[in-house]
Amino acid sequence: MRGNWDFVSRWMETKPKQVEHGIKAIHQKGQFCEEWWGKRWMEIIESYHLGERLARGKRYARTGQVIEINFMPGKIKASVQGSQHNPYQVEISVKIWTKKEWDLFFTFIKSDPLLLSQMISGKLTPDLEKKLYSRGINLFPVKYTDFTTDCSCPDWSNPCKHVAAVFFLITEYLDKNPLILFEMRGKDQSEIIENLLPTNSEKELIPTKSVVNSKECPLSVERFWESDQDIQDPIYYTKQMEFDALLIHQMGSFPLWQANDDFFGWWESLYQQNSRKVIEEIEK
Repeated sequence: MRGNWDFVSRWMETKPKQVEHGIKAIHQKGQFCEEWWGKRWMEIIESYHLGERLARGKRYARTGQVIEINFMPGKIKASVQGSQHNPYQVEISVKIWTKKEWDLFFTFIKSDPLLLSQMISGKLTPDLEKKLYSRGINLFPVKYTDFTTDCSCPDWSNPCKHVAAVFFLITEYLDKNPLILFEMRGKDQSEIIENLLPTNSEKELIPTKSVVNSKECPLSVERFWESDQDIQDPIYYTKQMEFDALLIHQMGSFPLWQANDDFFGWWESLYQQNSRKVIEEIEK
């Protein structure tokens, strides 16, 4: 850990070089998030008392000084343009869950259909953090030692303003795709979804519709195209999808989505419109 050298940082502060295609925060004013998990993440970052570095990091995030961010299990790497010619390399590591913690997590989520469906659709219930904590699992970092941050800049303070800028952008990404929280804990999103979906042995336990005995209704080439008077026309039951754009949520947000429109909101709206049209056609 570097010491708290805010006064040295202010003395060393110089104007950063402009970045032509940097990642600018969508939220140019106010908070960087709307969902509870994004706010919780930001609350934790602000609790580390980064002082003036937090304010400068916020400016860096909003002016597009961050060039790229790469998420990977247990680690986040980023490039941030400062006052020097070459961008600084930022690395943030988060304490990953043990195999026991992951097993407990998957067992718990799969035991609750509501939690499972919300998780797969990219939503987290407000009480999830408490429920996991009661099982010995920390959803969010509870202390600064759960983080390891490093930056190639000459600033003696750690985390510096470059790390703080990345923290702010992570908050925006989390707000749109909370599965990043679990990716930081050690598994990529495809692994998480794969573990949440039922296994072959679990599928066998799901009751299936009874099949008509083939001996009672033998198939016949001669009578294959003849209608059976006893068979009624099929009845269709239609309803709006419970979770819109489920597949899109499973795939996660488009990397570094920077449009003003909410990525998942746009897809959900499209799914809702098309679902209504399909239902209207069926019910005519």
